[in-house]
Amino acid sequence: MSLKLDDLDPDTLAKLGIKKPKAKGEKFTAEQERQHAIACMNQIRSLTQAQRGRVLRRALKMNGV
Repeated sequence: MSLKLDDLDPDTLAKLGIKKPKAKGEKFTAEQERQHAIACMNQIRSLTQAQRGRVLRRALKMNGV
């Protein structure tokens, strides 16, 4: 017997540390983009503006852009 992710409620998934994969048609909204950008900037908040620029340019290079 196997379990499917759809069989588990969100609370159980959270306790297990599992996120349901997004459906193929699900969009990455502008609001989600904004929230992720804020989270990234929060991680480098202690750097100067010049240092943040260097870090972000390096991240772009690592991402293949």
